Amino acid sequence: MKVLHSYWFSDMSGGHMGIVVGEDERTKERKAYIGIAGGHNQEDDIAAIAARGQKVSPAILEEILGKLKPQKSK
Repeated sequence: MKVLHSYWFSDMSGGHMGIVVGEDERTKERKAYIGIAGGHNQEDDIAAIAARGQKVSPAILEEILGKLKPQKSK
C-alpha cells in the first residue's frame, strides 16, 4: 500500500492515534486505517497502522460529517 496521507490526534495524557490513508498499488483502491500509535517515530507509526489498523468505512466518515453540520430548523 502506498501511503497518501496521515492524520494525527493526541489526548491530554500523551496518547496518540492516527488515521492512515493509502492506495493499493495494483488496484488503485483507496483505504483508510485507524489505530493507536507509540508517538516516538512517525514512519514506524504509519507502517504499524497501515499493517494492523482497523479499516475505516467511508460511510462512517460521512455519517460523522453529517453530525457536524447544523440541523435545519423547520
